[in-house]
Amino acid sequence: LYFGAVDDSAWVYVNGKKAGEHLFDQPNDWFAPFVIRIDQAVDWGKPRQLVAVRVGDKSGGGGIWRPVWILSKKTLPGN
Repeated sequence: LYFGAVDDSAWVYVNGKKAGEHLFDQPNDWFAPFVIRIDQAVDWGKPRQLVAVRVGDKSGGGGIWRPVWILSKKTLPGN
């Protein structure tokens, strides 16, 4: 998953398994795009997957405030 930005921290779960996290550490982390790989948590034998994003915010509006995309490895930035 490619996140345009999340204010402040994000934890991503797929089918109840933690796929990854992006923690607010630097002053501009709330503004920075990031990638969390979910392929290791996908149950490839099922036709549907449940993706959940938990957002933690310590001040301000908080939340997913820029678009989120599901990308293949070929479309990831830097590839």
